[in-house]
Amino acid sequence: MPTIKHARAFTLRGGGADYHYQGDAHWIDDHISTSMAKYPEYWQRRRSVGINVLETLVVEVEASDGTVGFAVTTGGELGTFIVEKHPARFIEGARVTDIDKIWD
Repeated sequence: MPTIKHARAFTLRGGGADYHYQGDAHWIDDHISTSMAKYPEYWQRRRSVGINVLETLVVEVEASDGTVGFAVTTGGELGTFIVEKHPARFIEGARVTDIDKIWD
């Protein structure tokens, strides 16, 4: 039975899971109503409140038989650090069929 050999994580810019990371004049970066909108420096663009700060996070898991799986979400550099420093140490070496244990 194959085991999980390695878990890697990295970030991507400009699309992917983070739909908010768009170029200028895109509708997603237009005016927004938030608690910060009462301050002039935050009412013009959604990016001014950090809506695109997380970036796309790609998690790649490689099995001992060479099979590679991946998932895409948001999380940015912080998510990359968390994946590689915390869950990776629990899943690397585990059997790929130990899904319940891995999720726990």
